[in-house]
Amino acid sequence: MYPQAIIPNRSYSPTSHGLTTWTHTEIIRHMLPSHPMFVSGPFEIMEALEAVLTQGSAYGQFRNQSAISYFDTTGEEALVKVIVSGYGTAATTLNAETVYYLSGRFIARLDITNKQDPYVFYDQELTLNIGNFDNIPSGIANKVGVKGLGIVVERTLIDAPCAANSLQQDLHVLIRHTDYDNLRKDKAVFEVMYIVPGNCLQQKTHGLYQLGREVHLAGYIRGFNPLRKCWEVQVLNLSVPSGNQTSVSPTKLSRPATKRNIKIQKVGSMVATATPAPVASTSRLPPIITPSAMQSEGRPSFESPPGSNIQYSEEGEVPETAGGNRRLNRLSKTRTLRDAPVPT
Repeated sequence: MYPQAIIPNRSYSPTSHGLTTWTHTEIIRHMLPSHPMFVSGPFEIMEALEAVLTQGSAYGQFRNQSAISYFDTTGEEALVKVIVSGYGTAATTLNAETVYYLSGRFIARLDITNKQDPYVFYDQELTLNIGNFDNIPSGIANKVGVKGLGIVVERTLIDAPCAANSLQQDLHVLIRHTDYDNLRKDKAVFEVMYIVPGNCLQQKTHGLYQLGREVHLAGYIRGFNPLRKCWEVQVLNLSVPSGNQTSVSPTKLSRPATKRNIKIQKVGSMVATATPAPVASTSRLPPIITPSAMQSEGRPSFESPPGSNIQYSEEGEVPETAGGNRRLNRLSKTRTLRDAPVPT
């Protein structure tokens, strides 16, 4: 019943929270705008985490540690830790050291201290067991697809290299997503940077990304930007479902095969050790920190940018998990697993 609507102080389950007693008019009145980010793709299950069960019931959220895989700017494969969570029973839990194709909602909150791990709330009905990672010759990097509905809060043109050693202007669009957090049972607000290429196919769409406008975008996750403290999505398709959302206040514009061990780090470590690129040229993309430069040696803190109500903090590197000691055969690519943000 209205799975994409945010109902304050209520869960989506109509039977366990009395929503069946609400009339249609009451439900509509209590709804808030929802602009979710849906993801689908291969997720390697590292280990099982503690389940969150309903009191006196065998049903609840069964969680597992996983990762989103992508190629960083050095061409090496990097994995950033996420938690995948599905509603069900112990019989429907996912197996460790197995790759599953999952589809669900992506929540990347940074406003809760010590609980900032990105979550994927996947749908049990769409779960597909792909098998062991070693049996996937093509790998799983850059294969997590995105369908995001959100509000444009920032847009910046950035020079980027393209074919024939020339430059093109990519459009970096910051999209604000609003969704319901199943575990914390409250409203989740987070922002994601969508990269719209300046090629001949998508350059003509740049003018459609107006501040305050609601847009629906399709693409894939291409990394995490620690300087901007947000995930990045490479845009493939765009649709404009409605006009401007005048009730949304845009944010201020800002300038812009060998065997290897899997290492686990926090996104907070990535953010804390990120070094801004030299301001001598505008032809470079906002830097994404490489795996070799992401070792955290302390527990630094940082302040939120002006005009933002989101708090950011981080925690240093954590030890490798049992699943992280496995050694994987890769074709000249390094797989470095990085943890989700768990600030102090």
